Amino acid sequence: MNSSAPPSELKLQLHSVPENISLLEPFIKEVCNHYILSDEQIGDITLVLTEAVNNSIHHGNKCCPEKKVLILSDLQQDIITFTIQDEGTGFDPSLLPDPTSPENIAKPNGRGVYLMREFANKVVVRQTEAGCGCQVVVQFHIT
Repeated sequence: MNSSAPPSELKLQLHSVPENISLLEPFIKEVCNHYILSDEQIGDITLVLTEAVNNSIHHGNKCCPEKKVLILSDLQQDIITFTIQDEGTGFDPSLLPDPTSPENIAKPNGRGVYLMREFANKVVVRQTEAGCGCQVVVQFHIT
């Protein structure tokens, strides 16, 4: 880790318009600049957060500009945790079709959660405690 003490938590809040996905990269750079991470780790974090935020904007909040997506980062020991929360109705990830099965290979969508699980160390999808949104929690081990 870098010698300067990083903030334990950083956050970004976005209105749910697709163009706002471009605001995610500077946030990721700000978080990652506090740690010594490989290019591969930064790439994995960028891929996973882009998928999660894109899903929150499009599927959770249905691109409704009044609804927001909140992204929080938190560092505990050697694990960076990101929580992505939308104001949608949520979903059951166990009901998602397997994007690697032959009937789904050619489909242009349906790989987001699969990719998140492949590139993050841990992915948890849950309803918010107040029941007014969905949270995706992803963790990355700092190596």
